[in-house]
Amino acid sequence: MRKARSAFQYFPDAASTRTLCHSAFGGPWPGMTSDELDEARKLLFEYAEFCSVEILAFSLRPRSFDLLLEVSSGLKLSKKEMLSRMESNFGPLYMDSVRQKLKSNDPEAWASLSRNFGSISNFLKRFKQVLAGNYHRARQTSGTLWESRYDLAYVEAGHASRVVAAWMDHGCARETAGISPEDSPHCTIGAAISRNKSAQEMIRNMVPGGSHAAWPELRKAWRNFISDGPEQPKSRISNLNRTPPLTRAELMLHPVPHFTAGLAVGSHDFIQRLFVHNRDFFSDGRGSGARFITGQNDPDLFTLRDKGDLRKPPRSNRSRHSS
Repeated sequence: MRKARSAFQYFPDAASTRTLCHSAFGGPWPGMTSDELDEARKLLFEYAEFCSVEILAFSLRPRSFDLLLEVSSGLKLSKKEMLSRMESNFGPLYMDSVRQKLKSNDPEAWASLSRNFGSISNFLKRFKQVLAGNYHRARQTSGTLWESRYDLAYVEAGHASRVVAAWMDHGCARETAGISPEDSPHCTIGAAISRNKSAQEMIRNMVPGGSHAAWPELRKAWRNFISDGPEQPKSRISNLNRTPPLTRAELMLHPVPHFTAGLAVGSHDFIQRLFVHNRDFFSDGRGSGARFITGQNDPDLFTLRDKGDLRKPPRSNRSRHSS
């Protein structure tokens, strides 16, 4: 790519932007405790509400997290609402300095204040800073906790979002053998089973036709979605060591770098439109954008960056994306 991926743009006329955000600890830091993860989940929802960022699915783990987020385009809050939110989250000394800047008639002052809201970047910055501060205070340590800012990929609404959300839920199972997502209160399905209303609403919005279904029906539908994947079209079957492609259930337990480092996840048409919109960010020799996620059996999962066949051993030098 010719330019920094941080400048990669979503469709300018879209009503909202949906993204998968991934971040992880760097170095040998021990993981967060269960109590710290409980606090992290609480902070996650508090900061999302403050920043006007909608959480569609989440997965918090001792040393990493994945979030499926959506932000409305053109979000505009009144000056009164912005100040009210700031006052409820910051101390009087800080707010005094903010008010002084606003009274100075600096045209940039209100613009700077408004950038706190409707921004995934600012939301994650605040969230991660608080997590790092709490982590170090509890252990009386210091240093850089996070490996990088975060990995970001645009996700198409509908089928791709459901697959990504289910895969996120299984992060605890991928990192710790024998752990079921339904037993973890720090991911969407586990929190929903623990009767967290916000998490149950997330599942409801993900399951097709789930708007009026009772919770037991939603839980069953979500399980069925994970276990019942499509049959592989013959055109997608590879002869790689004659190994069959991963089923959806197997995909849930497999690392998929295409999701976190593939720039975008969705159908062929969705990825192709993103490619055309950002054509200048790719080399002249590239003729098309959509890359099938090879090694799995869902014919509707494509990405912009080919991260290899999932049946091969993972690459040791995976390039990272800080956005």
